[in-house]
Amino acid sequence: EEEEEEEEEVVIPWWDKDDIDMEAMRAATEEAAAAGPPPASRDSGSQSYLKPWTYTVGLVGKPSAGKSTFFNSVARYREGKMAEMSERPFTTIDPNIDTAYFAAPSPHEEWGIADCQPELGFIAGGRRATVMLKDVAGLVPGAHSGNGKGNFFLSCLCDADALIHVIDASGQTTEEGALGEGDPVRDIQWVREELHLWIFGNIRRKWDSVRRKAKAQRVTQEAVLERLADLLVGYHTTRSTIFTVLERAGFSVAKIVAGREGIATWGEAEVHRLVAHFLHARFPIVLAMNKADGVKSKANIERVREAYPHDVVVPVCARAEWWLKEYTRQKQIKYEEGTDQVTALETASDQVRERAAVLSTKVLGAFGSTGVLRALTQAVEMRQPVFCFPVEDTGTCASVIHGKTAGPPLATMVMLRPMATLGDAFEALKHDRYLAGQLVRGEVKGINRAIRKDEILPSVCVVKIMSNRKSNYQRKPGHQPGDVESGSEGEEENGAE
Repeated sequence: EEEEEEEEEVVIPWWDKDDIDMEAMRAATEEAAAAGPPPASRDSGSQSYLKPWTYTVGLVGKPSAGKSTFFNSVARYREGKMAEMSERPFTTIDPNIDTAYFAAPSPHEEWGIADCQPELGFIAGGRRATVMLKDVAGLVPGAHSGNGKGNFFLSCLCDADALIHVIDASGQTTEEGALGEGDPVRDIQWVREELHLWIFGNIRRKWDSVRRKAKAQRVTQEAVLERLADLLVGYHTTRSTIFTVLERAGFSVAKIVAGREGIATWGEAEVHRLVAHFLHARFPIVLAMNKADGVKSKANIERVREAYPHDVVVPVCARAEWWLKEYTRQKQIKYEEGTDQVTALETASDQVRERAAVLSTKVLGAFGSTGVLRALTQAVEMRQPVFCFPVEDTGTCASVIHGKTAGPPLATMVMLRPMATLGDAFEALKHDRYLAGQLVRGEVKGINRAIRKDEILPSVCVVKIMSNRKSNYQRKPGHQPGDVESGSEGEEENGAE
């Protein structure tokens, strides 16, 4: 009898399979969250150090969770330019993008500057400062594979420095955004999984090329790391940040090529760990529990805090914030943004008085504020920026401003990337035409010595920078661009120069 030849079993590599090891993905996500926030890094974020940080916050969440309402409640008001607000799913199609305001720290109390005059004013115990806010279309389960509005809207988040996940804390909308029973704890899980699978899917499609690179003869460690980094730099990050993520995920960069720890031996679980730690470092998330005044919201918020103990959770009432600002503009109420203070004015209608009283008790009194400003401010603080106050004189704190020799105390502030140096501050101020020429030396208020160009600045710092030439904005009255000033190549003794 002829022996029947046994058919050889075909083994499909994990990167070619259609299914995903969800258990490995969830374990990796929990590991990254438990590791805590990544340390400040000079290479974090999506833009360079040669200009002020145009910080971008992306709003994510399922349809009808209140993202567009959140956007309208905090974005710069422009009549007729609001994002459409509706209970129907996919109200937002094209991303809404505009300037929004958060509460930056102010050093005026620390230094006893009673007449501090921030350029944009004070807000909720801090100074008003700007970020870019981006509201993208709602996500639904399976968005990473094309469901709902699909990958296009995930890709719109690539330039975000942090994310605010707007969640329906009331539990009254389904995962697709329709009216019905929902679960905020589950919503956080699947939205986070969609973000993870968006990145994981992009890596998996190209993983065989990374593996083959690592197995090539005489391949260098640098070449393999470069190929791996190529898979992630599209998310507006840098190679050194990626290498830091590798170490935080428990991989040895030194052993990335060969041996039992080499990248050629990685399975799906290892790639999930890489993605989870990368997502945690590149896109930190604030959980904004919207509709916090709902009947079931308080219990749901506590459930979320228990389920996600490592996350920043902020109760939010975005529609209340929008209403308070709208009727402040109509001069019917007086509302101090970011606080619990609202007062009906004499011009207020009975209906407005009644509504203001309800919000004062059920929202402002219960939570201390609507939470909108707090959520946005925390989204900025998570990335540990440097808040730099350029001055002409560290004694009076007279500010460097455009068009004058010196401005009001601490009027000007620029936000810089984490671990920014004196040289970075100079380049940022030069970019915005506060300064010109070459850096000569710098001083930081409270530090009794000159600061080196490569010295990292304190997170909140009052800085006097001297350069060898005046900016056109700082020249004498009547001076025209191109005119030569005597002594312009010598060190200028005011902070603007």
